[in-house]
Amino acid sequence: MKRIVLPVLAALTLAAYVPADAHARRGGKVVLHGDIVIEKDSRRAEDVLTDGSLRVDGTLAADAVSLGGAVTVNGLVTGDVSTMGGPVTINGRADDDVSSFGGPITVAGEVAGDVSSLGGPVLVSGHVEGDISSLGGNVKLTSGAVVDGDISTMGGLVEKEDGAVHRGSVTSFDARDVRRALLDVGRVARQGEKRLSPLLAGGLATAGLIFLFSLLFTGVILLLLPAVFFPLHTGRAADAVRADFWRSTGIGALITVAFFPAMLMLLVSILGIPLIPLALLLLVCAAALGLSGFSVVLQERFFEGIKRKGPASLLGQVVVGYALMAGLLIFGNIIPLIGGVLSFIGFMMMAFGAVVGLGAAWDTRMGNRPAPVPEPARPAPAAQPPAQEPPPQS
Repeated sequence: MKRIVLPVLAALTLAAYVPADAHARRGGKVVLHGDIVIEKDSRRAEDVLTDGSLRVDGTLAADAVSLGGAVTVNGLVTGDVSTMGGPVTINGRADDDVSSFGGPITVAGEVAGDVSSLGGPVLVSGHVEGDISSLGGNVKLTSGAVVDGDISTMGGLVEKEDGAVHRGSVTSFDARDVRRALLDVGRVARQGEKRLSPLLAGGLATAGLIFLFSLLFTGVILLLLPAVFFPLHTGRAADAVRADFWRSTGIGALITVAFFPAMLMLLVSILGIPLIPLALLLLVCAAALGLSGFSVVLQERFFEGIKRKGPASLLGQVVVGYALMAGLLIFGNIIPLIGGVLSFIGFMMMAFGAVVGLGAAWDTRMGNRPAPVPEPARPAPAAQPPAQEPPPQS
């Protein structure tokens, strides 16, 4: 999840708690202060991490990260371009991914990687060779824009003017529809409780259902984030689960057992205390990514079992896989008698999926490398026939 979460959160955490000289001695990157300008015809091969604005008129053969400032690329950036709270404008060329947390993204030049926005709009009038993902912001393609990959939005709209070229598919998920559906379910549940009994117990049961729906809706959002913003990483996590299920299970179990002792070790170290929030965030990101991959594999096995064709898009596969697990929890709280068993099965499936997903996230290094391919089993050597003794000579 390096494009948004790790560069920004790691920089914020380490810069806030670790002195700059100690950080530099440990080989880390120091946050630069003030505006940074890379002049035309100049080249820089080191990462730029600044709390001000960054303008690249020349060549930056590394990553560009701005904490709250604007990033403008008029030249060439070969690494990732990321901002937190500031706008991104690509007038030149970016050879890798472009992402923004809370700021708008404008592509008037060329982006060879993916474009991801969390909370800000995306305006494209140039060329994007990868995918475009937006959470909470609109995506607009003006006339003359060219997008080779897919466009995914959640809580935003996709606008395409005449003359814009889009060669991929569009996946739009409106969170308002889910919210209205949950409100309708809550209203029906309240009406049903009033018919059954006017006592306080009915109101408490309804409140419990609404709280459960809220938790499940939050889970939907968390699981959709990797599929929307990091489809390649989610696919690799699913490939790791398919390739060696028990390997992922074992690694995930070891991570789960060793995580809290590792937190205790960080607590006794002055330099380790600031790393605790980052470790917790990394665990949550890995679990969300891995559980998304597990959901993909789960829905594949389900549709293979019923001999039906499942959804084609990755986003739809994650939603269906999560719905299979969450549905057991929902019906378990509605159906009498066997409801407790169903809820327990659904909870165990989610917990087990998170453990398997942790192992898959570790195997693929958070989806940054393909899943390891297990070595084929070697056939056992054929048994040699026993040697026959020569007949006795007369």
